[in-house]
Amino acid sequence: MRGAARKRSLRLGQRPRRAPERSWPCARLSSAEYLVSEIKRNKRGALLGLAALALAVAGVAFGLYKLISQNQYTTCGERRPL
Repeated sequence: MRGAARKRSLRLGQRPRRAPERSWPCARLSSAEYLVSEIKRNKRGALLGLAALALAVAGVAFGLYKLISQNQYTTCGERRPL
């Protein structure tokens, strides 16, 4: 009965849908394994993301360096000795 009902629900010329085939085994991957496999698949994107992260860290470090090493004057207008 199910098959007959299914055939009636399909339109003329339509094929029944199949479950998508998976290319990985049924065992679940840990998040680290998933991350490594995605990086291996998308090497260019991973390198671009890593470069952007490195530039952001360098920019923050440079900004903090400039902020900390500003010329600090005493109330008399003289520079502090090092």
